[in-house]
Order: sequence, then C-alpha cells, then structure tokens
Amino acid sequence: MSTSDPQEKKAALCGWLERLAADPAKAAAEAKEFLEMAGDLYDEEHLDGAQYALFYDLKRSLQVPGMPATVDLARRCLATIT
Repeated sequence: MSTSDPQEKKAALCGWLERLAADPAKAAAEAKEFLEMAGDLYDEEHLDGAQYALFYDLKRSLQVPGMPATVDLARRCLATIT
C-alpha cells in the first residue's frame, strides 16, 4: 500500500487483521507488508508502545507452526486500533 495517510494505513491494517482472524493461513502470506505498516505507524507515533507490542506478539505467533495464538492476537490488535 502506498499511502502516507495514517487513517488509510490503519484502515488497511484493520482489513488485514479481520482477514487474519477469519483465515490465518491465507492472510499470513501478507504479514510482512502489514507488520511493516504497523512499524511505520509506530515510528510516526500513530500507534503507542502497547499497541505495537501486540503487533510484535502477532509477528512471533505467525512463526509458530499451526499459529495457535494468531486469531486471538489478531482480534486483540484490531480491538486496540479501532
């Protein structure tokens, strides 16, 4: 996504989190782009440390076979940025 508007980035991030909660295996393929976007929002001070920490945990959960915590973390991330 090539936008600099933080609200558009957050909206795109929310859409990905919804897809991730619904179908983690499919949405995980897009993880790199959206986790980088979360990092950009944090760097630009549009996400606070606690919000970004959830995305960090989400990134780690995507590396675990079967992704057992991914759906819960995706929902928690979504709740914290909406």
